[in-house]
Amino acid sequence: MNANFMRLGDLILCSWIWGSCLFIAHSASDNRADRAKLKINEILASNIDDVKDEYHEDEDWVELYNGGEAAVDVGGMYFSDNPKKLSKFQIPTGMSRHTNIPPGEYKLFWFDGEPKEGPYHVSLKLSRKGEVLFLTDSDGQTLIDSVRFPLQRNDISYGRDPRDTDRWLYFKNTTPLQPNNAEESAINVAKGPVYSHQEGFYDSPFELSLSAASDATIYYTLDGADPDKKNRLTYTGDLTIQTNTIVRAAVIRSNHLQSETITKSFFINEQSSVPVISVIMDPYWLYDEDNGIYTNWE
Repeated sequence: MNANFMRLGDLILCSWIWGSCLFIAHSASDNRADRAKLKINEILASNIDDVKDEYHEDEDWVELYNGGEAAVDVGGMYFSDNPKKLSKFQIPTGMSRHTNIPPGEYKLFWFDGEPKEGPYHVSLKLSRKGEVLFLTDSDGQTLIDSVRFPLQRNDISYGRDPRDTDRWLYFKNTTPLQPNNAEESAINVAKGPVYSHQEGFYDSPFELSLSAASDATIYYTLDGADPDKKNRLTYTGDLTIQTNTIVRAAVIRSNHLQSETITKSFFINEQSSVPVISVIMDPYWLYDEDNGIYTNWE
């Protein structure tokens, strides 16, 4: 009787233990699956006049998105920009009210190098020139997500295409804490124009040609201004450089961001016995009534 009771007790105990083990294993598996659906969704690496943090400062930011069906607490996870040190910055633990991301929701982290400002502030900063960003689990080794981003532009974010989340786009309209908007997006940055001549001194006038991709348009200015929509000229053929001239040119291409502005100074029949430095500034920054240094010098 006692032996049978003991065997029955052992069976119940074993069933309880195995049930617990199975439950724990199943929960851990679910937890890993939930974390695997956590994504770096959008970044802004050059925040000049975009969304501000709680201190009204324009800081770079990274947005995480929980694409799973269960909430994920990112407390204890790590951000890093170094593949050899994935545990560079740990998101604070014990603050689930701030670090918990419900399913289908977003969380924004400020990469301002000032973690003392709060649980959303990271000790790292983003490089406008481009780099790699890693999100690692709380063990500091298991990679959850990463992105290698290229050169970034002011107030233009870089994020996942909502139509194909494996593809990344530039977004002219940033969408922190909201779904990415692909309506005004670009797949890349247009390459700048190529000049036929190097800047510098020339003994006589010459014909300057500019070139770019066959499906691109080149815009230029000759007054030192940026080649924006207000004052730019469309390049249709060689430019005759007869006198001292500043040429500023940029490329517009479909589905691309405008290229960087390439500026060159040409001096014709000028003589100098000392090195020459050409300083160029858009007249806007000189004479604008609000931002010009001549009219608003204080």
